[in-house]
Amino acid sequence: MKINYIFYLSITILTIGCKTIQLPIERALLPMPDKFATQTDSTNKAKKNWKDFFKDKYLIALIDTALQNNLDVLTAYQNIQITKASLLYNKGLLKPTVTANLGAGITKYGNYTQEWAGNKTTEIVDGKIIPQHLPDFLIGFSSNWEVDIWGKLKNKKQAAQARYLASVEGKNWLVTNLIAEVASNYYVLMALDKQTEILKNSIILQEQFLAVTKVLKEGNKTNEFAVKQFEAQILNAKVSTTELTENILNIESNINLLLGRYPQSIKRNTIDIDNWLVQKISEGIPSQLLQNRSDIRAAEQVLIASRADINAAKAAFYPSFSIGGRLGLQGYSSTLLFSAPSIAYNLLGGIVAPLLNKSAIKAEFNTASALQLTALYNYQETVLTAFTEVYTQMKSIALLDEIIDLKKQEVAVLSSAIKFSDLLFQNNRINYLEVLVAQSNLLQAKLDLLQNCKQQQQVNINLYKSVGGGW
Repeated sequence: MKINYIFYLSITILTIGCKTIQLPIERALLPMPDKFATQTDSTNKAKKNWKDFFKDKYLIALIDTALQNNLDVLTAYQNIQITKASLLYNKGLLKPTVTANLGAGITKYGNYTQEWAGNKTTEIVDGKIIPQHLPDFLIGFSSNWEVDIWGKLKNKKQAAQARYLASVEGKNWLVTNLIAEVASNYYVLMALDKQTEILKNSIILQEQFLAVTKVLKEGNKTNEFAVKQFEAQILNAKVSTTELTENILNIESNINLLLGRYPQSIKRNTIDIDNWLVQKISEGIPSQLLQNRSDIRAAEQVLIASRADINAAKAAFYPSFSIGGRLGLQGYSSTLLFSAPSIAYNLLGGIVAPLLNKSAIKAEFNTASALQLTALYNYQETVLTAFTEVYTQMKSIALLDEIIDLKKQEVAVLSSAIKFSDLLFQNNRINYLEVLVAQSNLLQAKLDLLQNCKQQQQVNINLYKSVGGGW
């Protein structure tokens, strides 16, 4: 009766100690719009392979090299292996552990101890007293298993699995960004080449006007001041050309760094502004971002992991039940070890529950609660950012189309004006200042057109990335 009373009292105390824990209240997610703007095409090109999206053979070769050698991508693959190992570890916690034991030892009790006082008059076998130096040999197996009653270990496994999937999606998003960054730098490099070409052609034109100005000066139709103005303009253009060379060197270094190699020259094509076609992107519908954007998928897996973590932290307040046992052969003599009487075993089951001083598990639960809400807000922010990126870049592409068309008309008009300026200047119908202004306007218009075309290409690359393409 006393034993039963103690048993039931223990169960009651354990039950009282396991009061219900309240989970944090999640904030409702913002509903995603049905479409981005006034779109009519629901097709999404995110699933188009990047080798089909980028047609430039030199760019394709650079991206291939980057995917193989980029150090951030290689690090991401190792992060996947780390989370995979964590998943295997947490899976193993759900199963019983079995270990093999092989040991040998010897024990000697002091002469004036209770143990030796009892041993020196006790027979270990018939007619043989327990020796003061007592050997101990053991061969066997031991096992332990925590029975996952409350799902604590199952939730830990679920959290590890979600983090493994998040690391895979994180690698995919890194690949998407890497492809976009290599392509972006490549087109910047091509634009710098074209800008250098425009400046050099401008210098040739300016030198022609300088030669004419010198001739006119000899005929007293102009003065030294006009000559110096043209010379200064040429020098300024040459300085700009040298600065572009430095910029080209920096961009080449950036590309080589992304490719995981030391600085070297980058093979590339040249730009024909009149025929520089930008492949149009079909953005699809907003809900497709949830399937195509790797960063959203990664944030979703982190949210799943945080929910599993908080459930595991909640289960820590409840009793845990474990079963352990051992089976083997044990004896004081190796010659007797493999006989039937040497068989030894034990079996033990126990319940352990926190009663007092729960500050550690409370702190762990509070931390898991805060991390769960943080993951929820991060997921919402990632979705909101993705939608905003696509929406903004769609608007930018439409505006840039209009700007480029107007800039091409401006360049055509200014180029036509320059054709007549030489004859007009020689016949003293216009002065050198008007020629300088016309040349400067044409040069700036060409550079602006190049900048607009480059910006359009950059926005298009960013849109391809934003709708979830590239991985």
